[in-house]
Amino acid sequence: MKRILVTQSDRKATEEVASVLMEQGFEVEDAHDIEDALQKAKSEPWDLIILDIRGSETEFFEAFKDVREHTTSPLVILSGLGQEEYIVKGLNAGADDYLVKPISAKVFLAHIFAILRRASQKEEAPPSGVLRCGDLTIDFHRYEVRVRDKPVKLTASEFRLLSCLAKNPGRVLTNEELLREVQGYEASPQEARDIIKVHIHNLRKKLGLSPENPPYIKNVRGVGYMFERRSGSRKETINRILT
Repeated sequence: MKRILVTQSDRKATEEVASVLMEQGFEVEDAHDIEDALQKAKSEPWDLIILDIRGSETEFFEAFKDVREHTTSPLVILSGLGQEEYIVKGLNAGADDYLVKPISAKVFLAHIFAILRRASQKEEAPPSGVLRCGDLTIDFHRYEVRVRDKPVKLTASEFRLLSCLAKNPGRVLTNEELLREVQGYEASPQEARDIIKVHIHNLRKKLGLSPENPPYIKNVRGVGYMFERRSGSRKETINRILT
């Protein structure tokens, strides 16, 4: 039975979310607030943690980052704050998904099942289970990423996104394709673009990827992204020599 930790803005909201989940056979436990959730995330294993933005948003996101540091469980923000700035902050802080209330139980559960399904699926790894490209090493079996032999901590969504791109070098993957791979559900082109854009930004920042430091995640405007093993500047040099 999947174990889910839930905390919402008030007791009634927490009970409503818990009720919907328990009707689907999940074991649900509530946390009083983000600090309580942090303590429980540190001390117990969870299949999923659902949080709401409560109190000071600055304090919440600081605590949220702390939760992210102490658990590899998928983290979902379920909140009535649907402004773009909050969604971006949530994803930047390490959320695997950001759901805006009001939301129907049907749509909410579709997201939850998709996230759990993605979390439980094993990555399709190459025979060796390890991909090395420049300073970047991805171990698909151990779910580990290293840059210049130093470990880099990624969220589950970031790891799936990087894996998807790295397994398809030189191929342009659309934002919609990447969202299906990372989150396991469909979305409008605009929503897919916005969500993937945030994850790509975080990946580049954590990995230190740039056109001058290959491999590089290239933005193909209006379409999606592509994993390049070679830097853009080097390609331009080769083209000049050949022509």
